Amino acid sequence: MSGLDGIKRKLAEAAARANKAGRAGLYESAEEIMTDAKGRAPVDLGNLKGSGTVTLPTDTPEGVVVRIGFGGPAAPYALIQHENLSFRHEVGEAKYLENAVDSLGHLVQQRVADKVRLALA
Repeated sequence: MSGLDGIKRKLAEAAARANKAGRAGLYESAEEIMTDAKGRAPVDLGNLKGSGTVTLPTDTPEGVVVRIGFGGPAAPYALIQHENLSFRHEVGEAKYLENAVDSLGHLVQQRVADKVRLALA
């Protein structure tokens, strides 16, 4: 039975390393998407761009989640700037967050997988 306890311990340690690495990959991906989105955000005074946030990974019933978004107290303004396609921005574009996700979102799964693979190597 001592061998089984050792195997259980090693599996638990591997699972913890994989979880930590996956969280790191998810967070790094979200930060990269946010950086891209901030580069696309319309700029008047810079408040919108400065309101972009990325949360630390949290556990939910659906799994680990990282939230990215703009606005904070100015969320209604951020939403209008994001969704109104008739605005002609001198700097930036509508759909700035959506376009960043569309551009880089496909990299998230690969980054997480690579981080987990390295953690388990």
